[in-house]
Amino acid sequence: MPAHRLLNQSSPPGRYFDDMGDSYDAGRMGYPPALFDDIFGYAGCSPVQQALEIGCGSGQATKSIATRGISILCIEPGPNLAALAQHNLGEFRNVRVVCSSFEEWTLEPQPFDLVFSANAIHWVDRRVRTRKTAKALRPRGVLAIFRSIPLRDSKVEREIDALMGRAAVGEEPSQLPREPEFRQSGYFEEFRKHRYEGTQIFDAESYADLLFTLQRYHRIPPQIRSERLSKVRAIVRDRGGIIRVNYVTHLLLARKKKAQRWWKRLFPAKQFQPRDK
Repeated sequence: MPAHRLLNQSSPPGRYFDDMGDSYDAGRMGYPPALFDDIFGYAGCSPVQQALEIGCGSGQATKSIATRGISILCIEPGPNLAALAQHNLGEFRNVRVVCSSFEEWTLEPQPFDLVFSANAIHWVDRRVRTRKTAKALRPRGVLAIFRSIPLRDSKVEREIDALMGRAAVGEEPSQLPREPEFRQSGYFEEFRKHRYEGTQIFDAESYADLLFTLQRYHRIPPQIRSERLSKVRAIVRDRGGIIRVNYVTHLLLARKKKAQRWWKRLFPAKQFQPRDK
């Protein structure tokens, strides 16, 4: 396993994980196949040909959509992660990776049929998050936001949490980041949620990689964090060398609303209701 590098605590939002691409790629959990079936089942008969991914990381979620033959433009602000994603997705000619923050990225003339984001949307500036996402979508286009969260419900995980000092740095949220913003933005409708449960097996090294990529541990001073991760590896090895992690994945789906004609905005339909005779 590559040595854990010290993170730049002052990195701009979205580039926070750029110096840990190998650990991110090795430790982060994938996404259940049913999730992608539900995305395209939700899209229904409206064809998805062009997709935009916000924050592709190392390209884990991208692969599952790329295999369906859909053209994907991936936006990734971290140059190291963007290069890793380009390498991991090199077999797909239908995928393009652009190194840019979503905030700085210039909208393309042709809107997308699908905009998706895996474990990344909360890093986008709140002032542009919903508005620019909506602008990138065609009317009735599909928005898909999803996130996997380790449940940490076993005895050994609780032991490791105590060692890492979980209580000192707070909890991971149990719902999707910024979900209320999208619901209240006025740009989207027909919201639907899905929840998936799964289990993944890690060895000592890959489990340390997973913990290294979790935001709740990043406020621990780097030297202390490194020492604690060494102890985590020892705990896993003492328990047989593997650890089973239960996790839950949340998916939020929505459609972009159709633009209203100017006369409908000026004269709501209720004004034209016929009077009782």
